[in-house]
Amino acid sequence: MEWYGQSLAWQEKSLGKEHRDTLATLRSMGNVFLAVEDYTSAIQCYEWVYAGLEKSLGKEHPDTLAAPARMAIGCDWQGYFDKATEYFNRALTGLESSLGQEHPHILAVLNNMAAVFIEQQDYDKSMERLIELKRSFRKDHPKPSRFSVTWQLYIPTNGSTTMQWSASAVPCWNGTISRGRTS
Repeated sequence: MEWYGQSLAWQEKSLGKEHRDTLATLRSMGNVFLAVEDYTSAIQCYEWVYAGLEKSLGKEHPDTLAAPARMAIGCDWQGYFDKATEYFNRALTGLESSLGQEHPHILAVLNNMAAVFIEQQDYDKSMERLIELKRSFRKDHPKPSRFSVTWQLYIPTNGSTTMQWSASAVPCWNGTISRGRTS
């Protein structure tokens, strides 16, 4: 993080706080914070990125809307499910209007929202998102076999019930499953 901090200081001084390179460094810092489970710092970085990109690119630009989706993951992993859903909805609404319903970013947001609802044990809302995810995928895509949704219920012997599911890569996009989400 020391190198990121030095780079960020130089970029802010020479390029400005709202320059895309400066914001890209902040986004990278947020990704590192997310990976080391410092969710508060990650969300703060993504909020700065969101504010800067909103000013420079506009509210509906896909790069701008990626920030709320990342903030949602940080909130989700902290257990702030309502806030995570709010951020995912913000990203989803904007991305659908700017990219269309079949874009891989939309599908990733739907996938991640389904995971939030599963963690809340709201399986009906989760299934709605998974059905929407499946419906959004074009049947005529050249590689339809690269998309699948599976939902499995595991009941361990200790009596607790946990829901596990996965949605694999969407077309032309190599996603990975991490803590139930596509990243």
